[in-house]
Amino acid sequence: MQGRHFPIPEPEALRQESSGQDVTPDRHLLLQPAKHRQAQSMIDLRLRHAGTLTRATQLLACGRGRRAPPHKGRPAWRPLVSAASASRIGDAGAETWPLPHYHEPETPSKEPRVSRPIHLVSFRAALAAALFSFAAAGCATPGAPQAGAGAAEGRAGPGGVSERLLDLQQRLIADEVTGSNVALVVRDGEVVHHRVVNSGKEGDRDVDADTLFPIWSMSKPITIVAMMTLHEKGLFEWDDPVSEYLPCFANLTVRDGEALRPATEALRIEHLMAHRSGFSYDSFTSPPPYGSAHPNQTRYRDLQQYVEAAAKTPLQFEPGSAYLYGTNQAILGGLVEVLSGLPFSGYLEQALFEPLGMNETSFVLDAERRERFQPLFINAGNLKGFTFALDELTYSPESRAHFGGEGLVSTLGDYARFCEMLVGGGVFRGRRILSRESIDTMTGAATEDFDLQALPGFHMGFSLFVLADHAREATRAPAGIYGWAGYHNTHFWIAPASNLYALFMSRSRDFNWSIPEGLRLAVYGADE
Repeated sequence: MQGRHFPIPEPEALRQESSGQDVTPDRHLLLQPAKHRQAQSMIDLRLRHAGTLTRATQLLACGRGRRAPPHKGRPAWRPLVSAASASRIGDAGAETWPLPHYHEPETPSKEPRVSRPIHLVSFRAALAAALFSFAAAGCATPGAPQAGAGAAEGRAGPGGVSERLLDLQQRLIADEVTGSNVALVVRDGEVVHHRVVNSGKEGDRDVDADTLFPIWSMSKPITIVAMMTLHEKGLFEWDDPVSEYLPCFANLTVRDGEALRPATEALRIEHLMAHRSGFSYDSFTSPPPYGSAHPNQTRYRDLQQYVEAAAKTPLQFEPGSAYLYGTNQAILGGLVEVLSGLPFSGYLEQALFEPLGMNETSFVLDAERRERFQPLFINAGNLKGFTFALDELTYSPESRAHFGGEGLVSTLGDYARFCEMLVGGGVFRGRRILSRESIDTMTGAATEDFDLQALPGFHMGFSLFVLADHAREATRAPAGIYGWAGYHNTHFWIAPASNLYALFMSRSRDFNWSIPEGLRLAVYGADE
């Protein structure tokens, strides 16, 4: 299978785009795929399946809540530690994305260096084995990426960062950690690195501008930004009880050993934003499907039915008392519907996807989009190969159970636009999407006692990791970077002080913390 070239636009192409002039589609950096569709057709698909949401329908599953008027005279929630003012970026330069015209690098002619394998996290292979007859049916075992045409395509900046990133991308395939993958680094509006490495193996698909990836938990920052936009409209405050808007959360229970007891603390919106609610992933799946832990979309008719079920689920601890990564953004999706009066997917379209031009980002895979959906690579025990048999979420056009913590599908180009807005201080090509104050709030330390071995020196903001202690972080990354990752090994981070963002897309499981660490090592290496 031959890979396809990702075109990088010259600066003039993007200047034409921002001014409304016609631009040949194949001159756009990942952002305007040249085939398959017009942008409007994808918007129409999303809106068609979003439907309309009346007040009565919204409150059917969760009682009669209220939509709050703008709060006045109440102190806004403040993070324990505010984002460093040095991390801020001026609005200037956010209007366009000027990209340099790099010479096309030669495709590497040698096999990639194979170093210490990056070990996969184990999962319930016994249960999954029954689903993976594809392995016994002759699905090829991935090896080193092919040298020659299609092995590594895109554009790269000179030396250093790009060489290290390309080496990492090739090793991830050679060490059988991922299948085909793509990485992008942009600093000061210029492409530092943009390369696709395709495995060329049977069952895999070459990555191109049209490739759709399930971004899983990289959906969470999008949901968080949606909530920030509603907060900017004055529709709620961070310390508001969730039950003011979703009354089914008024009488929560908490686990107390083997027993249950009534919660003594109210569940507040800030608890959901910061994973301090007490809701865990495992609480919602019994047993977790196929060894993973996330809301089982197939159990629910729509998001409101899910929210009602969540309210009946015991908390692991009193709201606000500890950090626990969980299903909070799925619940926030229901809150978005009450606050906005729109379906969750409809509000994302209105507030984010349309103004950012994220025309491919959606909860839905129709027949045409399925053809562009990247297969899952898995390597665990005797299971090795590529499959479409383990989507875990339905992505059905008929589903209304759209989970804000894990449900979105996107392209590298679409998510690059989201990153461009964040690194631009909330401005995307001259249009203000989010305020600086909101970004400071998102990236402040909502949880200082966050203790994850894979992220030493980091604290948690609103569903974002934020590097607080540069000395404890082994990759030389600067303090103030923030970002997150997805279950099938998608990753991004924003470095506000250096006006940089980095983005990596693949589709493999299980999740591997060595990949984002390796990406940061490549970007912040010894010679940088």
